Amino acid sequence: MFQVDFFTADGQTVILRYFLMMAVALIAGFSEQWWLAFLCLPIFISALAGLKLSFGEKKKVVHQKPSVIVLKMNPLHKKAS
Repeated sequence: MFQVDFFTADGQTVILRYFLMMAVALIAGFSEQWWLAFLCLPIFISALAGLKLSFGEKKKVVHQKPSVIVLKMNPLHKKAS
């Protein structure tokens, strides 16, 4: 199964995608293959959105009840007037 998660990519992945985008742009510019430059846009958007691509089984999501903190008031505590 192919799974895409937004805003979960680590910094190393984002930087590597930036370098990949610049390499594609340089190759497209020096070879004057302008159609190849359009491949920079999806690489840029995937780096900007922090996409994490994963292959394999889908992870099971476990929902837990939120923990509630109960604050007890001291009955002997008096408000300042």
